[in-house]
Amino acid sequence: MAPKRSKISRVDRISNLPDSLLLMILSLLPFELAVRTSVLSKRWRPLCMSLKNLRFNDKKVRKTTVQFKSAVERFLMQRPKGLNLDQFGLVCGGSYEFEKVDEWIRKVLDHKVKDLSLSFCFRGGSYVLPPDVYAYEGFEILRLNSRILIDIPNEISFSRVKVLEFVYVKFSSYESVKDLLLNCPVLEDLVIVKCEARGGSCLSICGSALRNLKVKCNELAIGAAKLDIVIDTPGVETLKIADDTWANIFVKDTLLSLRTARIDVGMERRTFNKSVFRLLDNIYHVKFLTLTDKVVGVLDECAPDSYKIAYKI
Repeated sequence: MAPKRSKISRVDRISNLPDSLLLMILSLLPFELAVRTSVLSKRWRPLCMSLKNLRFNDKKVRKTTVQFKSAVERFLMQRPKGLNLDQFGLVCGGSYEFEKVDEWIRKVLDHKVKDLSLSFCFRGGSYVLPPDVYAYEGFEILRLNSRILIDIPNEISFSRVKVLEFVYVKFSSYESVKDLLLNCPVLEDLVIVKCEARGGSCLSICGSALRNLKVKCNELAIGAAKLDIVIDTPGVETLKIADDTWANIFVKDTLLSLRTARIDVGMERRTFNKSVFRLLDNIYHVKFLTLTDKVVGVLDECAPDSYKIAYKI
């Protein structure tokens, strides 16, 4: 006679762990996977509502716009008061009421978010950031991407911001960027990539605490206007500049702290901008320099012999 198999009781040991440990486990998962754990048992459902990092992307979920809105509403409106957020990300397009998006952002600010990332592609035009964003003092990281209008007010409270990223956004004017940066005293990382402006002709980048700077302009973003790019960042350590607009590039002082630089400017030899030579004059202390083939080719043809010797062209 075959021996009887002993019955092994199945115990859900994971669900018996304390909330703090379960939240730590969920925080290591992609947000979409963490949310799916709510179907495991009633024990897991309130945990998802308490996650410190919330990231919504309507391109990654198989939901209608209405269902997506409902999901965002549920997570934000049912979140317990006093339970702060570390990170909030929102990526969406299509048809959304801007007033509803304003309401979501205000709710996120109420939960004292530190890291805010927004990327929009609305059919109704550019989304205008509400004034509450500029008045909020809790940001450490702010990333804005696509079809967002940044209309900078007179008073800004970005005293804690260390990272700023602007990609495909539109400024009220190029000059307003300087007003914003002057109110970011501890800013360390700045990215401005293919951004437009309603007016102005001078993009002034300043910051004594700035360590990493990336600027990329293209002809489509600038249009027919001639742009001046002024860099006043004496402590910058990493510099990446890409420009296809023949902009005049000015560096106020020699960048003595610069360690790594990548320069990709100018489109054709006959239109090569002499401001590139001024730029190279102010980064000669750099330890690692990358010049694209386009730049090297133009320098080989247009630069004086002193540059060819110094940069081994």
